[in-house]
Amino acid sequence: MGFSKVRFHDEFRGGTKNTPFATDWNNLNTTEKARVAQFISDLSQQKDFEGTNKESWICRHSLSVISTATIYKNSNAWHYHCGPTYITIGTVKTPFSLIRNLSGSDSEQALHYMKISAHILTIFGYSKNHIPFLNEKNFSYKPGHPYFSALLRKFASKPF
Repeated sequence: MGFSKVRFHDEFRGGTKNTPFATDWNNLNTTEKARVAQFISDLSQQKDFEGTNKESWICRHSLSVISTATIYKNSNAWHYHCGPTYITIGTVKTPFSLIRNLSGSDSEQALHYMKISAHILTIFGYSKNHIPFLNEKNFSYKPGHPYFSALLRKFASKPF
């Protein structure tokens, strides 16, 4: 069974971020909003997804847990490469259950979300140009990073 409830985090729905890596709902263009809406629709219809999907605390290449990224793990933060600008075409679709899939299509755009429970998902960000933010060799929090420092700390402690 998939996710029966998908919601926007308040900071995403009413936020003002408008950078290539961090864009809130009100600053998305029509195409980007349509991609988010399609993601939600496909989840509700239990359709599989074209893009890559992974935990945000796992190194894509080594599959190791990044020890300094506990806030991501504790928040259960993931990201899905939602397109439409696909850089590579994948060979395996991501199931609607949103398990890890590193063989999907990679896109410049990514949707950031948290798995709150087995049936509830909260979207908290959109990247027009997803730049991998976790480097297993030299990971550190970057001051002012739009999602993954103080913001996720706040999300992790805030009840939904």
